[in-house]
Amino acid sequence: MKLFSFERRWLMTVFDATFSGGVATLPWKASELRTTQAFVTDVFRVGPPITMVGMRAAIWLVYLFTPLLAFALPVPLGMLSEERRSAALEKVSMSPIYALRELPTLFKMMGSMAYCSSAEVQRAVGIERPDFRVPNWVEETERHG
Repeated sequence: MKLFSFERRWLMTVFDATFSGGVATLPWKASELRTTQAFVTDVFRVGPPITMVGMRAAIWLVYLFTPLLAFALPVPLGMLSEERRSAALEKVSMSPIYALRELPTLFKMMGSMAYCSSAEVQRAVGIERPDFRVPNWVEETERHG
């Protein structure tokens, strides 16, 4: 299953709200890393269809309704400033409603897998690997994606 280009942009907006970069150690936003795009492509290419339908629904819910739930603003997440996006996700993650509270966590987990698979990020946080080549799945995704 493939995401539409607007759904991919929405997902990158959510990832960037969590992994916003801009600090000396980690200057990269999630969307700026090669591994993030490749990871998303790979997950939606090989993931179980029912899971990918659920992920797609979660993207829509978070992108379209987080500002409404957090700040009573009837606008999509992309229309908020970067700081307000992060604040909106944080506020929804404190919801008393379990399903709402877990949506930002789902994207933090998925985004962490994509963000932290980057050799640049691993080097920046001091993870030593004998080989900092791009993971095979990045190359495979770009060929088949």
